[in-house]
Amino acid sequence: MVDDHCAGAHKVAMLARAGVTPPRAVVYTDNISDLPLLRLAERRCVVNARRSAVRVFARTLGAGRFELVRWR
Repeated sequence: MVDDHCAGAHKVAMLARAGVTPPRAVVYTDNISDLPLLRLAERRCVVNARRSAVRVFARTLGAGRFELVRWR
């Protein structure tokens, strides 16, 4: 068991407590729970995300405001 769950806005706070502060040069994610982290990145990469998640990223961050990467 852990005391802190590393997800969403809580991930940003945990990183800050560890001395990792914005701006972040690059953030890679596949999960919409990382939107708070993506908002603080200079380069945003969404990797192998589901189509529904890509729509949420586009609606939240803006179309063209992130790179969509497909790894096979």
